[in-house]
Amino acid sequence: MLRSSHYKYLITAYCIPVILLVWFITSYSVNVPVWDQFQLVSFFEKIASKNINLVDFFIQHNEHRIFFPKILFALLAFSSRWNIKLELYFSFVFAVVNFWLMYKIASASKSTNKSLFHLFNILTCLLIFSLVQYENWLWGFQIPWFFVNTCVILTVFILSVPKTWPPYLRLSLSAICCFTASFSLAHGLFSWLAVIPSVASIESTTTQKRIRLLLWIMLFALSSAIYSIGYQKPSHHPDTLFFLKQPLTTGLYFLSILGSPLSRLVWSAAVTGFVILLTFLSFNIYWIKNYKSRFAYDAAPWLSLGWFATLFALVTTLGRAGFGIEQSTSSRYTTVLILLVIACLQMWRLLIGYNQKWLKNNSYILPANYFVAGILTALFISVSTNAITQGQQIWLAKNSAKNCLEWVYFFDDSVTDLPDSCLPLYPKPAELKDFTKSLQNLGFRDFKNIAFVTQPINNYGHMNVPSANDQSITLSRSGGVNLSGLVTVPTHNQIPQTVLFSWGRNQSFFANTIVHSDSSTEENTFNSSKYKKATWEANILLKSLPPGETKIKSWIHDPEKNQFIKLNGEFKVNIISDNSPIKSIQFLSKSNPEYVGYLDAVQSNDGDKSIQRGDTVSASGWAILTLKTKQKHWIVLTYGLSNTPVAITGTGQSRPDVAEALENSNSVNSGWRVEFSSEVMPRGIHEVQAWIYEPTKNTAIPFGNAYQVEIR
Repeated sequence: MLRSSHYKYLITAYCIPVILLVWFITSYSVNVPVWDQFQLVSFFEKIASKNINLVDFFIQHNEHRIFFPKILFALLAFSSRWNIKLELYFSFVFAVVNFWLMYKIASASKSTNKSLFHLFNILTCLLIFSLVQYENWLWGFQIPWFFVNTCVILTVFILSVPKTWPPYLRLSLSAICCFTASFSLAHGLFSWLAVIPSVASIESTTTQKRIRLLLWIMLFALSSAIYSIGYQKPSHHPDTLFFLKQPLTTGLYFLSILGSPLSRLVWSAAVTGFVILLTFLSFNIYWIKNYKSRFAYDAAPWLSLGWFATLFALVTTLGRAGFGIEQSTSSRYTTVLILLVIACLQMWRLLIGYNQKWLKNNSYILPANYFVAGILTALFISVSTNAITQGQQIWLAKNSAKNCLEWVYFFDDSVTDLPDSCLPLYPKPAELKDFTKSLQNLGFRDFKNIAFVTQPINNYGHMNVPSANDQSITLSRSGGVNLSGLVTVPTHNQIPQTVLFSWGRNQSFFANTIVHSDSSTEENTFNSSKYKKATWEANILLKSLPPGETKIKSWIHDPEKNQFIKLNGEFKVNIISDNSPIKSIQFLSKSNPEYVGYLDAVQSNDGDKSIQRGDTVSASGWAILTLKTKQKHWIVLTYGLSNTPVAITGTGQSRPDVAEALENSNSVNSGWRVEFSSEVMPRGIHEVQAWIYEPTKNTAIPFGNAYQVEIR
């Protein structure tokens, strides 16, 4: 028995994961719609115009019918001007309900050892509120994942706990829950099959049980038939028969998805998944052998939850294994798969509770439980630490995307085609502009005009440029340039998260990049503690710029004054067509012993040396000036005997391996990287050369090596 003084420690143990989750959502949530959420805009417009019908609720979204979640989305959106954070807190509310229902189910069974009862329920609490589900916690569109879990757990609760309710009432309410789950997400259909053990556990004669099970299966068939009306397999999904073509890959996917709540690495997740699956199957065998026992009756709800998660894992494997094994550990899946781990833990608790003699005769059992609890707690801490890192990255990306949503009218349509764009979370800019008009008409957002300031009073930072003179760099239109610089703001201001790029005199942007964290690698131009600074870097493809000489300018946004502010420095570039000769730079035939550099690799972004025409090509290496201290160098990349320039970049990336090999700490940031389109080169085999560029002399000094690539 537990002493009354121990209950405060119990409450603390139960509250820790809940408090951690509330902090996580509060810290990393961003009030911005992304990805699939924009497909709800037209749905909201129909509601606002009173032109809505049942088909709009029933219509397929990927493989799902999100009929009931759409009702919830609409209620939350119109009551809060579509505040996405409200959706996130509703997910949290569903999780609280889920844990409360599970606690009540656990309380309904025999429990002679209160310490073990609370131990396993604290572990259940850790799993329900685990940050491993970070993708679902931080995306409002994922409410259905928690809602479906609530429907299934509520079904199990109704079938198992209120024993005084008439069987027909329990079955009717349970059927409503399963029907709701079926038309919330695709895997909700499996709830009908998963809860069969709980349906069968309702006290009745054998004939009554058979009739109820037959009726239950008929309801499942009816729901499936309604679901299939007008259903079409999403075109972007893998081959349905992939599991026959790649059975080993499919098997590994299945095991790793089962273990994903406890491990984020594929192979360790697969091993963990194998242990979980073996444990669950063992409980199934024990349940069948002891079908009429008290254990079987109390284990039925947990068996149902375990089967719901297992069926989800099985069908997801068949439908998604073709995307690759790495996709099996996707955070969004863990919300369902956690139920399988909980089911195994709770059935183990019941097995111990109904075998007290076995527990007394084997003294190692009790310590083993605490040992397993310790392992699960350690795993919880591990996945939570990783989730916090992921949460920070999601917050950064979504906060940048939130700004971009407000600036969308200033973006060219080419923005999303660039590697460092802040718009990958959205549709194309042209479509996004229509969406923003709809949001404004609905009263969900208010987008204001923004002024451009070319000569600010304060210094907000700069863009690194090759030289201070008027010399421009001539590059092909399919080439690329790597730009970098520094942002500085007063300490009381937030560092801007995005740098935007314009060309010529345009008051619009063709590219953007995300600002990095504070850096010590930049020269400390602003020694005053009154300023904060951060570095930025952008790989820019030039295909969106017109031929001719122009200047690339960099900008940041000041949210307080609602202004775009130009950074110091302008990159002068002369863009010519791919077939035009380039004679701007003088390429020297001999290397200079004072300059040391190496071209490490030239390959597609997928790491393939054989490059398809139209692919984005990535080149990287390092360069230093042996006799001088920390100094940034400009690198020009060329191909062919005529040394046709295709890209320009600067050193500054971290290369501790170079510093160690050369025993020179000044070369720790000697690395460089740049991207360009393969369309700059004709099909065939080409030799790519890297050069150190001297802007004052307009000369280029060759590296000691070249790299051969094939353009198909």
